[in-house]
Amino acid sequence: MRNKVILFLGCCLPLFISAQESEPGGMWTAINIEKNITKQWSTGLELEYRSKGFTLERDRFAAQLGTDYELIKNLKIGASYSWLNVDDDYKFSDDSIRTDYFQNRHRFNLQATWKFKVGNFSFQFRERAQGTFKDDSDRLKSNGKVNANRINPEYVWRNRFKVSYGRKKMPWSPYASVETYYLLNEPEPIRFYNSAATGYTEKGSYFTKLRYTLGLEYKINKQHSVELYGMYSHERGVEKIEVMRPTFDSQGMFTGLENDKYYGLANWTNDYVIGVGYTFSF
Repeated sequence: MRNKVILFLGCCLPLFISAQESEPGGMWTAINIEKNITKQWSTGLELEYRSKGFTLERDRFAAQLGTDYELIKNLKIGASYSWLNVDDDYKFSDDSIRTDYFQNRHRFNLQATWKFKVGNFSFQFRERAQGTFKDDSDRLKSNGKVNANRINPEYVWRNRFKVSYGRKKMPWSPYASVETYYLLNEPEPIRFYNSAATGYTEKGSYFTKLRYTLGLEYKINKQHSVELYGMYSHERGVEKIEVMRPTFDSQGMFTGLENDKYYGLANWTNDYVIGVGYTFSF
């Protein structure tokens, strides 16, 4: 068992190193409590703590309560609610403005999960609709005025594909997954230019996050299990930027470029996360 874990971590090493080129995401820890009410219906509570980088400083604390129901064999539907307490980006060092502000958020999820096996491999597809409602109170600009969240509520469509390997009487199970985040309600349409920058289309939805995960689950017994994983997160947001905007005459012919400031997509950034979780099932 020890050699297999070492081999798994060795396979993850290139991912760990490449992610260090950008600021690290941090350490995520979670405790899960799961209860099977019937063979088809289960419920659960998750408590999660995320650090700011690889420090003990808190970036986020969350509590999630959810339920799943097996509609037909291998197909589950579920719903959950999460309360999140998140370190807010808008804080200033001026003595008149608080700098320890943590923002409360309320998140609702609806999801469907389909799973099937081929030999010793398990394949899982999860589709999730996510809505996050944010609290603007005490969220301040440098002049002391309230700085409302640019997108509130925020609606995201998440897609995850997961492959895991396991055999009977084998307590450990390695896995890999890929997940995408697609923002659905951008309030100010984003411009997507063609390769020659002579034209563009405006979109109110786009991919904001890609996550790649390698993990190892270990089942201690029927009730207790642990998980260790490494995640590489590829993210981008929106910022006020200046670009060369194409101009056209009355006949719609391209006439040139001029400076224009607008909300646009920032460059992709890379974060790395080390995660550990514990699950108690009964």
